[in-house]
Amino acid sequence: MPKPDLRASGANIAQAIQEAAAHYREGRLAEAERLCSRVLKAHPGQFDALHLSGLIKLQAGKASAALALIEAALKVNPAVPQALANRALALSALNRDPEALASIDQALALAPNNFETLNNRGNVLLKLARPQEALARRDEVLRYIELLRDDLRIPIVYVSHSIAEITRLADTIVLLAEGRAIAVGAVEEVMGRLDLRPQTGRYEAGSVFDTTVVAYDSKYALTTLRFDGGELIVPNVEALAGERVRVRIRARDVSLALHPPTGLSIVNVLPATITAIDDEGGPIVEVQLRLGNVSLRARITRRSRVELGLAENQEVYTLIKAVSFDRRSVGYA
Repeated sequence: MPKPDLRASGANIAQAIQEAAAHYREGRLAEAERLCSRVLKAHPGQFDALHLSGLIKLQAGKASAALALIEAALKVNPAVPQALANRALALSALNRDPEALASIDQALALAPNNFETLNNRGNVLLKLARPQEALARRDEVLRYIELLRDDLRIPIVYVSHSIAEITRLADTIVLLAEGRAIAVGAVEEVMGRLDLRPQTGRYEAGSVFDTTVVAYDSKYALTTLRFDGGELIVPNVEALAGERVRVRIRARDVSLALHPPTGLSIVNVLPATITAIDDEGGPIVEVQLRLGNVSLRARITRRSRVELGLAENQEVYTLIKAVSFDRRSVGYA
């Protein structure tokens, strides 16, 4: 079958670009490149063929060639945000990160809510040794995912090693270890399981549950959150009264007392019932607690467990410092 004449028909050009893009998505780079080359032979300034050729080179690890092709495409049409973002990828691959950041900012000026571009900006900021800015941008990306989750209500698969991100975003967790799923369930259930400590991590592991904003203290910039087990006072949460927010309380931030303490700087003191104690004989003990219908974990020393005489079904008081909540600990439910 003779090849269509790309010099005469715009429809043939569009078809060739679509086929090249399909080859590219399937990883058939050689086939994609051949089609792009045919288009460019007939139309040297064809934007899509130049741009896609640059992506093919970038995928093949040829960043310099990729940059030349993408910049040629941008000379044809300088206002395409995806091309600007892809130029940034090529520049960053060449360790020209200040230029990459400038190109990303140009892309975001045209498409400010593009998740992938926002994420790449954070990566470039990290390479430029600007971690605080990167973390701020990361928070914007997470908030954007929250909006997608809540407004569009579409299934989202999010893969991460960050406990803070997973507990903020996920409704259901699939916990993987050594290539297999070892736990599947609601985020509150999985994060609250004592037997999963090796996977969830001692330092960041804890409890996750939903609350409702009920009050805001403008004088001290504090927000009151209500849940089935009582109320929590936390630093300012950017949410309106009545909105649901999810909190994560790390086990290491929870202390226990036998009686309501007085003269204490800790503002969150809540009654609870011990439901389980995981004491493996080492210096650290994990205590599972119930506050209303909410499960909470506390990490204390074995000495404290013995001196307080803690046992299952015992009534105690949990102490949680307000300053233990940061922006990573509170998300929209």
